[in-house]
Amino acid sequence: RLRLRPQLVDVPQIVRRVVGGRVAAGDPPDRFLMLAAGDLPETWLDPDRVTQIVSNLVENGIRHGAGTVTIETVRAKTASGAAAIELTVTDEGAGIDEVSRPRIFSRFWRQGQAGGTGLGLFIVKGIVEAHHGEIGVDEAAGGGARFRVLLPAGVPPYETE
Repeated sequence: RLRLRPQLVDVPQIVRRVVGGRVAAGDPPDRFLMLAAGDLPETWLDPDRVTQIVSNLVENGIRHGAGTVTIETVRAKTASGAAAIELTVTDEGAGIDEVSRPRIFSRFWRQGQAGGTGLGLFIVKGIVEAHHGEIGVDEAAGGGARFRVLLPAGVPPYETE
């Protein structure tokens, strides 16, 4: 069972740090577009685990997508009406076909020959669910893949250490 260490977290700051690391490692800065709403609710999440989520989704956008990788953070509501943070990561590649979408969060699932172990999205899903959040994938407006993560705002609804 995944143990979380929730703290007050600034999700856009984590996004900036992850993208900054990618740029420092040699990715062109114009490959990324970061957008964040100014009215985000307070979030208590495990910052290391949120960094894993962002890092993995950005890596997938770079490795399997094309064009600009857009990372957006906005205020949202969950299906139950509770306040949440919505994080979306989109790319401009070929996307993920509808037949494959239900399987991409499975252990060892891989698409094509782009490398990887097939564990990244499986791990991301586990982290999101440990935070009592939701994750899904669909087609981005301009083509490509759009990953959508909902993370609860406010006091954590999950057990901590």
